[in-house]
Amino acid sequence: MALFYKTIRRGNPMKPEIPKKWYLLLRSIGTARTRDVARQMTANTILNPKEAEMAIYQLVKTLIIMLKDGHTVQLDDLGTFFITATSNPSDTKKK
Repeated sequence: MALFYKTIRRGNPMKPEIPKKWYLLLRSIGTARTRDVARQMTANTILNPKEAEMAIYQLVKTLIIMLKDGHTVQLDDLGTFFITATSNPSDTKKK
């Protein structure tokens, strides 16, 4: 497994007098689409690519339903999914 990265130098815009520091920035080598993921999933299974693709679509559909119902969804090593919201400030509670 290879991780591609570059280093960049960034300063704190709130404190420009502080010296800039170096940060690691991961790079992507491209985008793996649903079909690509499905093919990779079938490499060591008896699934065919179309079955794997359908499983992925069903997973996404189920995640969306559960998130819209107000759940936080945790998928072991994959991560935790939840909905976030942002808003502009208001002078009154009603607004």
